[in-house]
Amino acid sequence: MNTKTASPTWGDNLGRLGWAVIGLCLMVALLAGYLTVTGNEPFVQMPAGPWWLAGLAAAATAAFVAVASQRLPDARVVVACSMVLSVLLLSATLLRLPWTLLYLVVWVGGQITGAGLPFGDEPQWSDHAFHLLAFAGSLAIAVWGVSLARRIRGVCVRCGRLDAAPGTPADRRTALRWLGVGAIAASLPYATLKTLWGLGVGIGVANGTFRDVSFDTPGFGDTVLLTALSAIVCLGMARPVRNLATRVMLATIAAIGVSMLVPVGVAGTTVVAFRLLGVELVSVSTAFADWVGLVYVVFLAWGLLLAAQTRLYWGQTRPVCRRHRVPVGIGSRREQVRHQQPVRTVDAH
Repeated sequence: MNTKTASPTWGDNLGRLGWAVIGLCLMVALLAGYLTVTGNEPFVQMPAGPWWLAGLAAAATAAFVAVASQRLPDARVVVACSMVLSVLLLSATLLRLPWTLLYLVVWVGGQITGAGLPFGDEPQWSDHAFHLLAFAGSLAIAVWGVSLARRIRGVCVRCGRLDAAPGTPADRRTALRWLGVGAIAASLPYATLKTLWGLGVGIGVANGTFRDVSFDTPGFGDTVLLTALSAIVCLGMARPVRNLATRVMLATIAAIGVSMLVPVGVAGTTVVAFRLLGVELVSVSTAFADWVGLVYVVFLAWGLLLAAQTRLYWGQTRPVCRRHRVPVGIGSRREQVRHQQPVRTVDAH
């Protein structure tokens, strides 16, 4: 029987995650300061908070992690503060991140195939690095906050349970299949448009708009392939398999897709809704027919269905916690009484 103090140390896994959060946030703060001082124009022209706001949020996040790791506030305070800071870190990034991710994916493909620069734009590495680091920091502080709250409550930091075994979840395979079918169906209009445009069919666009493009032009065939990858992931999650590598791979790809689709879908659907009311929030290209804007509604539906399937898949495939440790509860008095017991280490084989 092993014993383990519930107080975090900078040398255990939770402490190392804390160091990672601090490091990420310091880099975000430095980049935000650089972008603010140099007056860099955002690479993606989408509504977002100023650089300096994200920089202040990053500095506050690093300070919070350093203090909370030692003083151990109430678990609810830890989670609430972590989520607020996670959102603030995305204040200058959320609506710009999807296009940044898409640009970088297409840029890598272009470097491999020699297709040239995506959309004819030179990369702005300081801008791209800021958004990627801010996104990573936002995820890291959320994970760190939940993990610390679990330790304070006296449950396993890794799985959030008292027992290593997850129990038998209710059978949701039918729901997984239907969510997957819905996500694939929602992706078809976008994939169809991009395929037709790449093949020279000018549906929904003014004459000559895509005259010089082909299926292998960056932003056309490659995005169709990404849509096909999304469909494969949906089919994979429709059959919940408790294989760790498969689980992590499918959920990671799906989460990246959700992070691209939902912000774009929300922003675009808002613009479309206001246009229907006669209000122009942003200038819209006249090269596209009005109905083409409905693709943003498709993005939103696609992203939400994919998010729901991913969440359900993650719950259905929870494995036995192989490094299960339950520390003595150090949160509320009720939790202390409930969990006053030595750490139980379960060899889950």
